[in-house]
Amino acid sequence: MPVYTDKSLHNYLKELKVIPSAQLDQALALAKQQTKPLSDILISKDLITIKNLSQTLGNLTNTPYIYLSEASIDQKAASLIPEIVARKQKIIAFKINKQGLHLAMANPSNLQTIDFIGKKTGLPIITYITTKQDIQSALKLYTKDITEAFRAVITANVIKAKGSQSAEPPIIKIVETIIETKGKINFED
Repeated sequence: MPVYTDKSLHNYLKELKVIPSAQLDQALALAKQQTKPLSDILISKDLITIKNLSQTLGNLTNTPYIYLSEASIDQKAASLIPEIVARKQKIIAFKINKQGLHLAMANPSNLQTIDFIGKKTGLPIITYITTKQDIQSALKLYTKDITEAFRAVITANVIKAKGSQSAEPPIIKIVETIIETKGKINFED
């Protein structure tokens, strides 16, 4: 069950008068026609910024909101959520403190996911609403970690391959090592 509907977002924005009524109506019609969320259409048409949309969604749903692009994301907190779960559920753990684990979610009414993460981490969960687009940007943290892991493997193996007396080209050694260490780099956790 979503926290808000396209119609409730449309009506809320109409009340605020932050987007011309005709453009808002057109965006809602386009969202229905393309079967896309109204929020996606508003962002793609540059009718609202991601930051303003996050704030609007927070106010609409009476949920704390966060704009991840301006937040400091704690790597330790982010690493508590496996990348595959973060991508699929559109969530980012961005802070951990004595209150618990702070989650930015596109759908903070997803109680099943909140319960799962709470049980997995053993921490109380504090949810915030944000946009899917903001989460997509923040998910680059996981890609950065994988890139760093591969860079470390390649660097170590270039050094090892240069010292080798074998006639085998260093690139073959590097590829073999990457394949061998695939299990050591945990892509899911």
